[in-house]
Amino acid sequence: MNNDEFKEQIVPLSLRALGLLGMFQEAHRVIPTNELKAQVKEGRDAINKAKRELRAAGYVKTIKSQVNGQWSTTDRLTEPSAASFSTDSG
Repeated sequence: MNNDEFKEQIVPLSLRALGLLGMFQEAHRVIPTNELKAQVKEGRDAINKAKRELRAAGYVKTIKSQVNGQWSTTDRLTEPSAASFSTDSG
């Protein structure tokens, strides 16, 4: 297997994103940013960047819905499919 084939089969994540994924998996949910800020020293921007990385890799899915004219956004913890793997770790 050459290097390009290897890169296509893995999802490179930053250590911050890997740590956040571990927290999500332990909690069995995607923890809201404001709740995370109270638990860790990272700020909002760093947490949101790690969440974006997990979305791009397929570990977090954002679901938007509208009920009675009010929009709601929910993040779900998922298992990435091979098709959603991205080699851009931003």
